[in-house]
Amino acid sequence: MSQQTKLIGAGAALLVSLVFFVRGCGQYAEVNEVTYEHAKALYSVCNRRDSERLEVCETLIVEAAANQQLSRRETSYLTDIIDTARNGEWVEALAMSRQLMEDQVQH
Repeated sequence: MSQQTKLIGAGAALLVSLVFFVRGCGQYAEVNEVTYEHAKALYSVCNRRDSERLEVCETLIVEAAANQQLSRRETSYLTDIIDTARNGEWVEALAMSRQLMEDQVQH
């Protein structure tokens, strides 16, 4: 691994940590298993900055919401992550998806 790659990785980790600090812990209420699985998928997509898979995730989330597998609140959580990533704020979206998953451990 090159020195530049290490520095970029360290910078990204620092930024994610800063986002957690600024946003605070315990932001998300309890969600169902379907929402948790979508959050995991979004975490992976955001980590890779994969715009194409982001659109696939959005389609699946819209379908799950239409089939009443997600509450309005849960849908809102997930679409906020998608919108953030779509705006090019991948690190923020990554932090949001991670926070959603971490908050479930506390419930």
